[in-house]
Amino acid sequence: MASVTKHQSFKEGETHPFRILNKIDLSDDDYFVLADSDSKKYLLASEYYSHYGFEIGQDINCRIDKISCTGKIYLEPINPFYSPGGSYDFKIAGETTLVNSQNETERHLIVIDLTGNKQQVWIPSSFIASNGNTTIKLRVAQIKKGNLLLVLPSLYVSDKDYTIGDKYQFNVEGIATLIEEKEYFRLRDEKDQIHFLRSKFYKNYNLSIGQSITAHIVKIPKAGSYYIEPLYPGYEMGKSYFFKFVKEDTYLHPTGKEEDVWIVHDKNERKCILFLPKKISDNLKTEPIRAIVDHTYKGKLYLKTQ
Repeated sequence: MASVTKHQSFKEGETHPFRILNKIDLSDDDYFVLADSDSKKYLLASEYYSHYGFEIGQDINCRIDKISCTGKIYLEPINPFYSPGGSYDFKIAGETTLVNSQNETERHLIVIDLTGNKQQVWIPSSFIASNGNTTIKLRVAQIKKGNLLLVLPSLYVSDKDYTIGDKYQFNVEGIATLIEEKEYFRLRDEKDQIHFLRSKFYKNYNLSIGQSITAHIVKIPKAGSYYIEPLYPGYEMGKSYFFKFVKEDTYLHPTGKEEDVWIVHDKNERKCILFLPKKISDNLKTEPIRAIVDHTYKGKLYLKTQ
């Protein structure tokens, strides 16, 4: 994955061609130097993609994985063997366990992919592997830094059961450690489907195991992606509240549009982003600012002026 300065022609989710110009050593790490169609250069950490067989002079396609609010672009080369959403057979190499931050013992199946690399797959405590089987069919939910986020086919959420913008009830069932050893809350819905919610974005929500929560669907559901947004504690969408000015900043939308914003704090000193459709008096920097909650995403409030 590579991060670079903003590029107005790129949008999240798009795929663009890049050429591998050469390979360099920076701070004891090797990087591929990529060039886009405008000859702009990018660095890509080679250690994550050694099994892709990349060579100098090769043309590759990369997905614009993310454009941060500061304008950094993150690239993910297209995997030559697997596609997100696809089902594939993997060789079973064994099973292991780990203890997560909630002191839960997790079960993980160890499988081998087409390149010979070992991958770990979180499995429910009740999972029973078929006796005698040497392979198992798994869904590729996501690919990050060349790693596969694999899930059992039964855990791949159907997007037909949800409508973007609607609210649904979920039960916080526990924790699952997934791709890149990142922890996710395991949420079970009313249809008995399991969802994964990245825990680090919701530390201030005080979510607890066994708790029932209400959440919005903010994107088309896809295992391993951010599509569930729990209701923000103490704030409701469409209502206005007072906030405290922190600093001026700019926000780069995934569409490439840049916009002036104010960073403000809510009543619990949590960072929020206030969009400025019209100029606001600088006098408000020293007094409470009334703003409307427009939406939430990854545990953060996004606001607009009245």
